[in-house]
Amino acid sequence: MKWPRLIAIAGGSASGKTTLVQALRALTPVAVLEQDAYYRDLSGLSPAERKRVNFDAPEAVDLAGFEGDAARLCAGLAVSSPCYDFVTHTRTGRKVTVSPEPVVILVGLHVCWLGICGRKALNVYLDTPDAERFRRRLERDTAERGRAPEETIERWRRWVLPMHYCWVAPQRGRADLVMSGMDPPTRNARRILGLLGERRDAEDAETR
Repeated sequence: MKWPRLIAIAGGSASGKTTLVQALRALTPVAVLEQDAYYRDLSGLSPAERKRVNFDAPEAVDLAGFEGDAARLCAGLAVSSPCYDFVTHTRTGRKVTVSPEPVVILVGLHVCWLGICGRKALNVYLDTPDAERFRRRLERDTAERGRAPEETIERWRRWVLPMHYCWVAPQRGRADLVMSGMDPPTRNARRILGLLGERRDAEDAETR
């Protein structure tokens, strides 16, 4: 099996990464591996202690396990991705099988830092204004993750925004394509697939 076309989509919290992946899914068969599924299990901590964890720092995630599964998926092997519960900050114990496809997408806060993405991926950075990301995050956390607005606001100020400018935003410099998270997702998805096709054509021409 030839190495698949690999897309890495990075961007800040609530920048629109998941929505962009959904738009790509609608256009072509893809295998998606989400960094969020690889958060470390905090079942050994009390609920109060879990609230004090900085989830926006790279060490909060098992990035080695994530990259290992990404490499296996790109090699044509199915992988078992963990399932993470954002309400309790624990892994559920369930696994989700991700099967290989001609296009593999890695998505998350820090994916463009991965070695596999530096070598093989079309690196995409989704750039969305802080104010819009905060609005989306507040809406999502209260509606889907059982967070009080005060908790989301405190976490944003204490960790999300500082970590964004420390670890997430610098990935713009590694990106092959910087896109606005305010643009229509389908338009962005078509641009990504178009550039991916151009890159593959160029690579094929080099090997002839």
